[in-house]
Amino acid sequence: MDFSPISPTALKYGLYTGLAVAAYSILLYSTNLINNSFLPMLTYVLSIGGVVLAMREYKGQNQGFMPFNKGFGLGFLTSFVGSIVSIIISTVYTSFINTNAIPSILDYQRMKLEENPQMTEEMIDMAMGMTEKMIHPPLSLLVGLVGGAIGAALIGVILAAIMKKDPVN
Repeated sequence: MDFSPISPTALKYGLYTGLAVAAYSILLYSTNLINNSFLPMLTYVLSIGGVVLAMREYKGQNQGFMPFNKGFGLGFLTSFVGSIVSIIISTVYTSFINTNAIPSILDYQRMKLEENPQMTEEMIDMAMGMTEKMIHPPLSLLVGLVGGAIGAALIGVILAAIMKKDPVN
């Protein structure tokens, strides 16, 4: 059986997913809920949902079938495109529109570190120095892309294993 290419579906759902994750992240930044320990994790739910929708559409295009390798490629590409889109939008937002977002996050991180009685001032300063480097572009973009690729691979392999369906020979 000849399967349709994964790229059109992956790019479409990757764009949709990236826009949804970016919009949700901007909502969290603008309401100062980005430091909440639970709410930012919901971006993973959006990412997984985007990949599931992409896989469902792909299976619909291929008489209900999707081999593991196509599913993995589709899941990886959809999730990675979504990561790129959301990283770029979030970086533009925090760098040019809501310039108080990063200092607010850093203040919160310092406060959380200071609550730990085992952390000395020197340890806190060192941790904050590393955090500041990681949170500002261009390093934040690189870290985001590497993290996005790793997350995309995990989402792709897990969902491909769950949703695969090979044609009967």
